[in-house]
Amino acid sequence: MRTTATLATNDITISSATTARRTKPLYASSVPVFAIATGIGTIGGRRKWTIPFLLVVVLLMAALSIGCGGSHSTAASSQNSQSAGAATPQASSDTSSTTSASITGAPSASAPAAVQSSARHIFVMSEENLSYSSVVGNTSQMPYLNSLLSTGTLWTNFYANQHGSMHAYIETMSGTAFTCSGNDCGASGALTGPSLMDLMNAKGMVWKGYFDGLSSCGQLAPPSSNWIINPDSNGKQNYYQRHTPYPWYAVGTATIATCSKGGNGWWPMSKFTTDLANKSFGYLNWITPDGTNDGHDGTLQQVDAFMAKWLPQLLASSYFQPGGDGILIIWWDEATLGDNSCGGPDGTSCGGRIPMIVIGPGIQANNQDPTPANHDSVSRFIQEQLGFTPSLGASVNVPDFSQTLELQ
Repeated sequence: MRTTATLATNDITISSATTARRTKPLYASSVPVFAIATGIGTIGGRRKWTIPFLLVVVLLMAALSIGCGGSHSTAASSQNSQSAGAATPQASSDTSSTTSASITGAPSASAPAAVQSSARHIFVMSEENLSYSSVVGNTSQMPYLNSLLSTGTLWTNFYANQHGSMHAYIETMSGTAFTCSGNDCGASGALTGPSLMDLMNAKGMVWKGYFDGLSSCGQLAPPSSNWIINPDSNGKQNYYQRHTPYPWYAVGTATIATCSKGGNGWWPMSKFTTDLANKSFGYLNWITPDGTNDGHDGTLQQVDAFMAKWLPQLLASSYFQPGGDGILIIWWDEATLGDNSCGGPDGTSCGGRIPMIVIGPGIQANNQDPTPANHDSVSRFIQEQLGFTPSLGASVNVPDFSQTLELQ
């Protein structure tokens, strides 16, 4: 007797199959089975030994072995032929947000859990020090950015938690700024608290950074008041490590030794082009222009030109076509210095009002979401769109962007 059972989850299919079968009676004859079994028959009315007794017993045992043990052998063979292993998602393609594996038995204890079936590919392009009123509606200096407003949702009631670049990046990653100052977190790799990276690592989900001004993957700026690389890959001094999130975490710097093999880590902008061509982005992809192109040191026109150079090719990819799973967040750290206006979920976020724009399939187009928000809100949104229940710091307590996603 054999059984068939199939268990399906979002990402792992466990199956074993054997074949039930019925056998004909070992003997279909008018001769009594007792007579055959004992080797006693009747010839001419006289009882005779017709078959050697021990030979019959051996034959019977062999027949029973074939009828009962054969299916055992088949089942074992069927199980052994299945591929064993645990799902370990890497950088994923644009057409699928889950990774599946066929395995026999339970995954090993060391294997990461399966990627959430609702996980989407998120791209964050970070900008610096511009108030809402400087950007939204400024079509003369930022025509490209303003042309994108009709394609997505503008968060109109968004306030930075406080002034200081580093606060905003870390708050977005962890729902708290820990003890970071506005310029740094003490040292590269200093933070050990929970972050988006930790959540993703537990699911085997790849995260990546593309930082303008780097010369190699995993490059760190030397400690200084500005945390700059001099010269950077653009021949300037405009790469600011404090305008990036990953290098401040221990879980981030742990990838430096292996980033050349792909997977988690941060790279020069040239890697963005390669990963776009190969459809090998991570689930979370952070894009940081240098200080000239993010608004920190340059003009509004330079900010707009950098977006116009890099974003059209991303938005034209299948990640952002109907049925794709891409989400682009154009993100600011804080308002213009001197803008200390307050708002946010509880009215205490006083880093000024800033724009925040979200684009992608499943995001309402030509839309405005007035939900009171701050950087904890972005953290919550990213966690949810990666398939997680919000768990990081203050992100647990802020409202959802209920007017951003299209009704399903």
